[in-house]
Amino acid sequence: MPAPRHVCLITGAHIWRNPRLVKEADALAAAGFRVTVVGPSLIPADQARDEGLLAARPWPRVTVPDLPAASPLVRQWSRLERRLSIAAVSRLGLQLDGSLGYSVEATLRAAEAVKADLYSCHLEVGLVALDRLTRRGALCSVDFEDWYSRDLLPSAQRERPIRRLRALEDLALHRAAVTSTTSDALAGALAAEHGARPPLTIYNAFRWSDRQGIDGKRLDRRDPDAVSLHWVSQTTGPGRGLEPLIDALDRLRGKVELHIRGDGSAEYQESLRLRLAPERRDSLFFHPTTAPADLLSRIAEHDIGLALDRPTPASRDLTITNKVFHSLLGGAAVVATPTAGNREIARVAPQAIVLAEEGDEAIAAAIQGLIDNPARLAAAKAAALEAAAGPLSWERVSQTLIEAYQAAITRAEAARGR
Repeated sequence: MPAPRHVCLITGAHIWRNPRLVKEADALAAAGFRVTVVGPSLIPADQARDEGLLAARPWPRVTVPDLPAASPLVRQWSRLERRLSIAAVSRLGLQLDGSLGYSVEATLRAAEAVKADLYSCHLEVGLVALDRLTRRGALCSVDFEDWYSRDLLPSAQRERPIRRLRALEDLALHRAAVTSTTSDALAGALAAEHGARPPLTIYNAFRWSDRQGIDGKRLDRRDPDAVSLHWVSQTTGPGRGLEPLIDALDRLRGKVELHIRGDGSAEYQESLRLRLAPERRDSLFFHPTTAPADLLSRIAEHDIGLALDRPTPASRDLTITNKVFHSLLGGAAVVATPTAGNREIARVAPQAIVLAEEGDEAIAAAIQGLIDNPARLAAAKAAALEAAAGPLSWERVSQTLIEAYQAAITRAEAARGR
């Protein structure tokens, strides 16, 4: 009996912050592949969450770099190397791979040592890995979680080697055996930009089976009779659509709560609270990021999930964020701004997703329409679960990626005469 085919996934982030990679690794392992992940440990708190994920997984992570376990000198050097690379990009215009992640060269060496049948490259460090690995004859896939060269605001773009990222994206689209991304909209834009075949669309869906772990507790909601709104991201801050959401909360009638989940400064949270009329401030609640194993339970407490993405930069307009799919799986109706990605997913689940133009008046009107019509809200919540169980379940969408990997490895083996 032949040995299982080996797929090595490469990332530049803590795995708990890279849920798309974790879902892919789980799906490949369930399909009978041998799976190894190569990625970093940078911060002790993030490492603790990684360990919680890894404890329940059949696949290992090769941890490179492992800064919490390193000597103080190694930690200082790794961080200095990254800072110097970013400074060289922003001040001198140099196009340095070291600005894209910590200890990039060590990550590449660790990936090469795995000797996998296929390397699945994630995030910007993954693009650099593809460049190195394909030069040495390795079979690679690339997942465009974002349009990396057109991501982030202009102030942050100055610290990124944009010309290098564009060259790597072009290389990936023409050299990788399999390419994938998060939406038809982003797939089409990447293909048009680089004159390449569109990547496969693999929606950021979640496993329907994850609902079995919902704990049924009420830890967020204060008033069970109020309509509960939920916004979630790994971080909170300006430019994420929170200011118009807060202004929309002031416009709403009836009993309503707004819960914002994500790490951010106390000063920023207070600035949002002060935007509200004094009588509304008790209806606003902030929560820190939640461990991945507990997040769905908390989302399931709420009635309406909010995906108020802005159409700039281009990457934000074209992708479909995790918060949409998490809300659907949690059984929450979704109010979303009409980015290209959100319009696309609203066509798949039209009864579950309400589109609202940017701005507090339009957002408030969309939410108020659901508050004022409990039957409509209940129908939207039911439609969310129907979509998450069917066309937008990870069990379904991941099959496309698994079949593509199987075909790519089979072709490569045939070409080598294996």
